[in-house]
Amino acid sequence: NIQIIPLSSRQYTISWLDRLRLRDIRPQDILYSVLSVVLAYGAAELLRQNLTDIEWRINQINVVVFFLLATIFTSLRLGLLPGLLSAILGFSTINYFYISPLHSFAIAHKAEGISLSVFLISAIAISIFGAYNQAVKTAIQQKEKRAQALYKISQSASEATDRKAALEILHEDLTGFLDMEVAFFLPPAMNPNDIVLAYPHHVDFTEKDARSLHLCWQDFRTTGLGTLSHFESQWRFEPLNTPSSEIGVLAIRVPLNSRLDASFGRLVSALADQVSTALERIELTRLMGESRLREEREKLRAMLLSSVSHDLKTPLASIIGSLSIYKRMQ
Repeated sequence: NIQIIPLSSRQYTISWLDRLRLRDIRPQDILYSVLSVVLAYGAAELLRQNLTDIEWRINQINVVVFFLLATIFTSLRLGLLPGLLSAILGFSTINYFYISPLHSFAIAHKAEGISLSVFLISAIAISIFGAYNQAVKTAIQQKEKRAQALYKISQSASEATDRKAALEILHEDLTGFLDMEVAFFLPPAMNPNDIVLAYPHHVDFTEKDARSLHLCWQDFRTTGLGTLSHFESQWRFEPLNTPSSEIGVLAIRVPLNSRLDASFGRLVSALADQVSTALERIELTRLMGESRLREEREKLRAMLLSSVSHDLKTPLASIIGSLSIYKRMQ
């Protein structure tokens, strides 16, 4: 079997959109963006009214700093879309309260319009870079969390002594880690070409789910939700294989509100490799135990035959010697 490994690294580069992690905006994100702009406006007004020194007075020129800070904190905390919302709200607030004519969105002077446009461009750029840093930080934390989970799953599976116990431990760990329904399908001993449910004992399956499952086992490729072989199934099927054998299929039921991306596919593939390794180790341990038992049985049989042979040789030698003496005496 030949596996082609592409040498080009461009296939593994992550785009800016993936880094920014555009996700569905939540109501609390909108509330946080509005609250950050309101706090920036309150701080600017508080300092503008209380500072009487001309050199330190807050005006429409330096008030933009407060709204830039609001955009920075929002993008770093919540990502790109809330940061852009904070930038637009800050732009509107400055235009309404600090640009003449006041309490209007009209702009009387071109210079103020240029300054306001520069603020908007700066706020958008800050939102993008802040969201990028936030996404990188989140990705690093997720990688660390996933690495720890994979290590924990490997350690838990290594404590199992048989396949049934290993499936119970793996099912509990994977269900808790993914927060999704997980099932294991393995071929029966009597018919290795078929695939049946091994653990848990019951799952809700439709005909389309069964079709994706059998296609995954026959072609030994990922099928189901998030793949070309979808068949309107809510399950994702990942083959369990090792370099030496094909073990079974890992099935994960993905909730409808989940967002699938490349990182989820890599995570499921890594989990399938861990499960395959654990099940193969248990199977090899069982075969080694049976082989060792056969060797010990052969050794015991050889020792028994040797002992019986030695015990029989002594009286036979005495009988043969007595018969020889008796023959010569005659």
